Amino acid sequence: TPEMHLREGSLVADRSRRTVGYLKDITPYGATFQPLDLKGYQKEKALLYISIRDAYERLYRNEAENRTEDSRQREYLNVSYDEFVMRYGNLNARQNAKLLMMDASGRDVLALERAEEGKFVKADIFERPVSFSVETYVNAGSPEEALSASLNRYGGIDLDFMRAITDSTEEELLGALQGRIYYNPLVSGYEIKDRFIAGNVIDRAERVEEWINDHPGHE
Repeated sequence: TPEMHLREGSLVADRSRRTVGYLKDITPYGATFQPLDLKGYQKEKALLYISIRDAYERLYRNEAENRTEDSRQREYLNVSYDEFVMRYGNLNARQNAKLLMMDASGRDVLALERAEEGKFVKADIFERPVSFSVETYVNAGSPEEALSASLNRYGGIDLDFMRAITDSTEEELLGALQGRIYYNPLVSGYEIKDRFIAGNVIDRAERVEEWINDHPGHE
């Protein structure tokens, strides 16, 4: 039976035969493995990518469900990622992004890197849980700290929580974090810029435009 994070179009490895393919016709009882004709270099890259994706998906799910740190899976994620970057460069590098986007979860994995000062760095999950908070935040000194606390505790932007720990209004928070977060009508909520732009930008732009056209007065 496929793991929970695998879906139609997910890249998978048949490690006994060292072949790579994708899943189709998924049911609760199994799925069809469709081999891909990947040669040497591309096949090795795909196998390592699959290790990163599986480690990330397992890590996030384990920590979200158990509310405890999974240091073993986090170490595996770091080792797999570091090896990939050493061999092939950043996940978001042009020569790699095309391969990642063949996978149903490729966009999520591209978001494991964020751009800082012209180079890609690891996202927070490489260092600590993001689906829950390791620390209890009683008070945050700034909107930026509140944003970090919200991402750590909820894995997203919870404005009510951020208001409570900064004693600010929603308008003050949004003003201070302008450029860092965006309203995404597709999820009816705010998202951090990294995550928002990690998806297929053109596809999202078209869907946002459709939403705006269908909801006059919400521009």
